[in-house]
Amino acid sequence: MFAELGHRVVFADLDPQANLSSLCATEDRLEAIWNLKPRPTIYGAIDRLRRGIGDVERLSPEPVTSRIRPGAGDLQLSEFRGRSAHNSGQVLEAMSERSASRRLSIG
Repeated sequence: MFAELGHRVVFADLDPQANLSSLCATEDRLEAIWNLKPRPTIYGAIDRLRRGIGDVERLSPEPVTSRIRPGAGDLQLSEFRGRSAHNSGQVLEAMSERSASRRLSIG
């Protein structure tokens, strides 16, 4: 709707099943995106932070149209489901040690 009104739209698919991404791209295209190194997905953007070896990476969403760029979901996000509630305190503590806030760059 916003794209039809002339606005540029970016969205982040945080669903481990990548349902929003699957509405915008074919299964073959999503698999191709998931096979890229580094992964241009939400999971790829936080992977170094998750592993404790870096910060949040720049995310460059793949364009669907000239006005719509989804931050592709990733099946790897499912690994956070079981651990996220248990580790949330540790994650927040680690993030607060690095900085009080995060600015995500979207290319």
